[in-house]
Amino acid sequence: MVVANLAQNSAEAAIQSGLGHARLRFDMSVAAAAMGDALELIVSDDGPGVCADQMAHLFQKGYSTKPQASNSGLGLHWCANTMHAMGGSISARNNESGSGLQFEILVPLHEDSQTNEQAA
Repeated sequence: MVVANLAQNSAEAAIQSGLGHARLRFDMSVAAAAMGDALELIVSDDGPGVCADQMAHLFQKGYSTKPQASNSGLGLHWCANTMHAMGGSISARNNESGSGLQFEILVPLHEDSQTNEQAA
């Protein structure tokens, strides 16, 4: 559902900016992270990206770059909370090419006994 949310956001941003469509790219690898080995999933698009001042707010509850009449600003907030609950993380940055946005998702490959105890 996290990836589906990113895909929907990408398509909506492309339409809103007049591009009409967006192309998504998925890159995956196993990475060493603070949480141990993790699946690193990079989801990037070729859409309009976001302004630097918006970047710090992307995962805040109620924040959106889209018109308020058509959304609640909960999608990326939900994604961040979901990844955190799984012991992982999600972050965003503009693509180096200057066009589009890139999300890095880290999903732990080993169960964290502390996370499991909290969920019980």
